[in-house]
Order: sequence, then C-alpha cells, then structure tokens
Amino acid sequence: MNSKLTIFLFLILILNHPEYSLAFTGTNSTYILVYRNRKIMEVYANDTLVKRYKIAVGKKQTPTPTGEYKVVVKVANPGWYPKGKPPVEAGKNNPLGTRWMGLDIKGFGIHGTNTPASIGKSASHGCIRMHIKDVEELFQQVSVGTSVKILDAPNPEIPNIAVYSSLTGNQLHSNTLVMTQSTTLTSD
Repeated sequence: MNSKLTIFLFLILILNHPEYSLAFTGTNSTYILVYRNRKIMEVYANDTLVKRYKIAVGKKQTPTPTGEYKVVVKVANPGWYPKGKPPVEAGKNNPLGTRWMGLDIKGFGIHGTNTPASIGKSASHGCIRMHIKDVEELFQQVSVGTSVKILDAPNPEIPNIAVYSSLTGNQLHSNTLVMTQSTTLTSD
C-alpha cells in the first residue's frame, strides 16, 4: 500500500474514532478538552487552540469521570463544603483556590488549588485542579454553558496530529505532527 493511502486511511480512522469526536452542542464557540492521562487541558475558541494548561486529575481511587459536560456555575472565591467536615471559607487554606467552575455532574468541577505541587499528578477526589493564575485566566475565558470533554488520549506516548478544517482552515485538534488537506507526504 502506498504511503499516501496509508496516511489517508489513518486520518480517517482517527477522525472517526469516538474519543476524537469534537462535536460539541450549544452556541458557545469556546470549549475545553481534558486529557486525563496526559494531565493536560486545552481551551479552544472557534475551533482554534487558545491555551494549553497542566492540570491535576483524580486519583486512581477517585478518578475524574470521562464524558461530555457543561459548566453550570462559576464562583469567584468559593467556600468548600466537604461532607462530614466543617466548611472552609475562601482564602489561602481553601483547597478550591480562588475559582470554581462546577460541571453538570454533581460534585465535580474545575478549580484552583492550595497545593500547587499536585499539578501534573493524579491527586484530586475527581475534580480538575489548576494553578491559581491559570484557573483565574480560564475563569475569564469560559462562561456558563461552555462544553467540557474529558477523555483519555489513546496512547500518551504517540503525539497527536493537528487536524484543520477543510472549510475554514481553523485548527480542530493539536499537538506535534501538522497535516492539512493540501499536505503531500511521500516516502523514498
């Protein structure tokens, strides 16, 4: 099989794989992709990668749930109300940090952290943790209704392919190898 056909078939398989589906509902043009196993969050606006953040995700015992969700509430300087424990008011001792973006799955959200060393690790009770400066920046970029897709990248050792829309030319997915409709690959 020639290399052009092989690459074309590979791209078709990748783009039709359910974990790479980038179909988000709603009118909000900003959306978030979270790669649990890579501990990376990507923010897109109008199908263009805007920012990539390092994050912390749930521990093995309390994993961050995969699926498609929406931001349903945003709170600056949130209090924390753990079950069976006294509430923790906003401030430096609050494990939620300075921002909370709750998802439409009860008890889960995106928030800051008072333990920045946990970023890049599986360390939470299922929420997505971010550095304070990062969560404050993200808080300004998203609104209630923003789509959040949480998934595992198929193989963290293999770089993703940047895929561009043939209609708009906008980047739909990112990372290392960039291919467009007009790219021609040949092999010797």
